[in-house]
Amino acid sequence: MPLTGCDGADEDLLMPRLATDPDIARLGETGQPGSLGFGQSTPDRMMPPALAFTAWMSKLEPRFRAWRLGPGDGPPSLFGDPERHGFGLVDKAARSAALWRAGQVIAYGDESARDLLFSHLARWTAQGGPTGYAFGLGITATRGASPVSHHSYRERRGPLDFWWWLRPPTERL
Repeated sequence: MPLTGCDGADEDLLMPRLATDPDIARLGETGQPGSLGFGQSTPDRMMPPALAFTAWMSKLEPRFRAWRLGPGDGPPSLFGDPERHGFGLVDKAARSAALWRAGQVIAYGDESARDLLFSHLARWTAQGGPTGYAFGLGITATRGASPVSHHSYRERRGPLDFWWWLRPPTERL
């Protein structure tokens, strides 16, 4: 099912177009693109590991963003299509951004966001490339205590806090 807004017509509410992101528009491309193909030779084979990596990033990195790429014409596509969607980091304070698209990482402004993206990739790889199913979830009222005693990551959603933690490998689905 494609992402739509309340009127059923506007995907931009949930996943903005890269071309209209004001934080990217202010920064110019820097350096040469870096390769990040998840060990796959063609973009169509990159989708499964890219989706797992975005699950990791969306829970652990507050500067993570996902974008729709290119013109809006054509049928809706599944998130993760490396030709139509990209993801990366935007660090406004450092005036830095990094965009992954079809196996290439492009740095914008300061290159620190690109370096941070590769640092997260190294951590994700060291953890065995966990998917979204590897995370546990607990929900509390805002400013409530974490429901687990070990390291967890808080995501504020209005009056609730979502707490994510990486389950030990033996407890993963």
